[in-house]
Amino acid sequence: MPPRSSSLPAFGRRTASAALAGFALAALLAVLMAALAGSVSGTPGLLASVVLDGRTDTPALAFAAVTGATVTWDLASATGGEFSLLRSATANPLWAAALLVPVLPGLLVGRSARRHTDRPGRATWALSAAAVVGYGLLVTAAVAVVPSGATGLVSLHADPVATGALATAWAAVGASAGLLLLRSGRPVRTGAPRRSAAALSTLLTAGLLMPTAASAAPQDPSAVPGKGAQHRDPAAERALGRLKGPEGGKAAATWNARTGTPSTVLLESAFPGDAEAWLRKQTGLVSRTDPTPYLRKDAERTRAGSSARRAGPGVTELDHWYEQVVDGVPVYQGRLGVHLDPTGKEVWSVTNAFKPGLENAPTEPSVDADAATAQARAALPEARLVEEPVLYVREGRTEGAAPELVWHVWLMDDARQISQVYFVDALAGRGVLDVEDRTRHALKRMVHDFAHTDDWPAPLARSEGADASQVADVNYAYQYTGATYEYFKDSHNRDSYDNAGATLVSGVRYREDPDEALENAFWDGEKMIFGDDMTSIDVTAHELTHAVTDLSGGLDYQDQSGALNESFSDVFGEMVERDVRGSNDWLMGADLPMGAIRSMADPGKHDQPAHMRDYEAQCGDGGGVHHNSGIPNHAFYKAFKGSADRGETEKIWYAALTDFLYPQATFADARNATIAAAWRLYGKGSWESEVVAVAWSEVGVESDTPASNSGDNCSCVMGAGLSTVDYAADGPKEAEIRSTLYRARDVLPTAEPAVAYYVELYNEDSPRLDPLINEDEALRTELGMLLMQLNPLFMWASGEQEGEPPVVSDADIAAIDHFFDAVARADLAQEGGGALAQSVQVRWPAAGYRDTIGLDGDTALDHMNDQVENIPGR
Repeated sequence: MPPRSSSLPAFGRRTASAALAGFALAALLAVLMAALAGSVSGTPGLLASVVLDGRTDTPALAFAAVTGATVTWDLASATGGEFSLLRSATANPLWAAALLVPVLPGLLVGRSARRHTDRPGRATWALSAAAVVGYGLLVTAAVAVVPSGATGLVSLHADPVATGALATAWAAVGASAGLLLLRSGRPVRTGAPRRSAAALSTLLTAGLLMPTAASAAPQDPSAVPGKGAQHRDPAAERALGRLKGPEGGKAAATWNARTGTPSTVLLESAFPGDAEAWLRKQTGLVSRTDPTPYLRKDAERTRAGSSARRAGPGVTELDHWYEQVVDGVPVYQGRLGVHLDPTGKEVWSVTNAFKPGLENAPTEPSVDADAATAQARAALPEARLVEEPVLYVREGRTEGAAPELVWHVWLMDDARQISQVYFVDALAGRGVLDVEDRTRHALKRMVHDFAHTDDWPAPLARSEGADASQVADVNYAYQYTGATYEYFKDSHNRDSYDNAGATLVSGVRYREDPDEALENAFWDGEKMIFGDDMTSIDVTAHELTHAVTDLSGGLDYQDQSGALNESFSDVFGEMVERDVRGSNDWLMGADLPMGAIRSMADPGKHDQPAHMRDYEAQCGDGGGVHHNSGIPNHAFYKAFKGSADRGETEKIWYAALTDFLYPQATFADARNATIAAAWRLYGKGSWESEVVAVAWSEVGVESDTPASNSGDNCSCVMGAGLSTVDYAADGPKEAEIRSTLYRARDVLPTAEPAVAYYVELYNEDSPRLDPLINEDEALRTELGMLLMQLNPLFMWASGEQEGEPPVVSDADIAAIDHFFDAVARADLAQEGGGALAQSVQVRWPAAGYRDTIGLDGDTALDHMNDQVENIPGR
């Protein structure tokens, strides 16, 4: 009760004054915490994302968290969680100090009550109790007045009554502690609560940021392939340290583990009007020395920037692209892009595929283009030349290896629909060093009908403006290539796949075997090829998007860049389907004879990973490009669903592909590229860029997520692992051996059960087999001689040899057995060996090759096919 010497109005005024003092301090803590959260860069936290969007409910919800109440949060993608100060303190002793935060307003209430009474006693305690209750009511009202929840990505919720009750309880503890300290003669200094609040609110801010990040990022570094310490050039780290990032923080970078330099950077840096001058100032970022003498302006890609139309008045170029050269010879995939903000006054991001250390690389070939083409044709004999050979300087194929000078020879075998780029040694005549697959599984349209053959050129069945065909696949291809053209033109102002009105050429009803339909579709670098009934809308748009990718970002069809290549095709295939049908089903190929093959909404339905922790570097399929595309597919799906205007997301993805990415881009590079594209299109710190960042985080991809290389685990039959085999000088001619290897790999009919069986065995055994061959000169020589001995059989099996089929001889089988015995001995001599020895002695002979002595090639293959079908477990 109030003291007799005090009137009730005076008591009320003093109670209100003390309650308001505590409320003001709590509000100060809430505002400070929200402001701190808003300055956080990188993965958006609970408050960071909403503060950056200027949300009005943020202060009330931050206020609730300060008072110790539980704040729940939900994302539009159905992910959510909650933060409780008490629960955090219980789970982690380091959080115990943060419990002082909700006590601080109570301390101030007790201090104010003491100041309003003459001496400590019942009057002070009564005034303090009334002020604590008043403080609790103010808190309840503050949280209730501003409604919880929000539109967009994040929804936040707090119970006003529970918040007020907790605030009252905490304040009672604080007020009691304050009065007891005063009574014992240890007064609380006036500034203490404010100084404590400033320090402890930082701890609380970190706690609010942790739940969102924890739910999005892998908890254990081992959950991400290759996660761990990565090589970083100290000069690059120093250069990056001089650059500021978004909102004044640190520049965000994804690092290239091989070069030790950043591959993509998000930053803020004044642009002096000359990209090369800016690069000279940042020496160390892409190379220890000034990179500009080795750069040549890529005028075509600089002009082609899709988001350049966002440029402000008087700004003509927002993306400055350069090609790396050495003495005028281009460096293969050596690129550098400097990307500006719409005003042209700041550099906002850098795309760096510059290859350091090539300044003294050889540039004078001793093998001419004609000889290189002949060596490539030895690997693909019936092929035609797609374009003139190009001379390139190239990094050594393994870390620490010397730079190479190579001819880039692109061949196309129309009958087999094989499209390959062969890299031919231009110095020592070693022949084909490795191969890059260019087969990808305008409005001028030309549709050809293979009519169940593989003959090209196939008859033209329908061209632009012509009447409909009697063949349904012809009409579907015509209709859906037109719909794809219209989508890219209307949505992205792109005129066909080359942005120059190229004719859209396709072929339908393609079959390698006239009696067996091909359940596949692919882009071969020139045209789209479809098997029977494979011309669905999303598949057609998917294949045509491969052409867009080839002529913009140029993503390699290997490992993470290959998975991105597949993902971009799935993304735009789905967007074209939506335009045609009015809605998304998020399935790829739902209309195909075999049904849907991928789901962007739920990749796991088709055995794809939806999160980086489940990434799998595979042998075959370019390291798993189709399998692992589920991760970036799911990121797009989440960003699309979280966007207020869903058309924004596809524009961001298109700008990232055409303006910011490079051939060997990783998932982390794609994250940075899409954020940079969102900045360019919608503004730095925009809600759209936050949605994109959260979407990538939710699939486990951050700026520091490392690349994953299938070559680290195996030498894939469909990859370039065979190119690492070096043969002794006194062995067979190396160029011939390499041609035989690649001819066997690319031309043998893998539809044959025996061939498919041996491909499977090689995939499984190559992690131990290839190192043995690389390290043992005798094995290398023996393998080379064996391949040359069996070459006539390879030629016959691939259909390249006319006349009578060759006969399998005693000498052929003896040579195979001798080689396998040598491999087994070498494996058993290794620490932990034995598994490979057992495989080559048991599994490889199981196909019955030893029983083919005296049989011609056709009969021998038929016999092995029968044997494979009878192997237990197959």
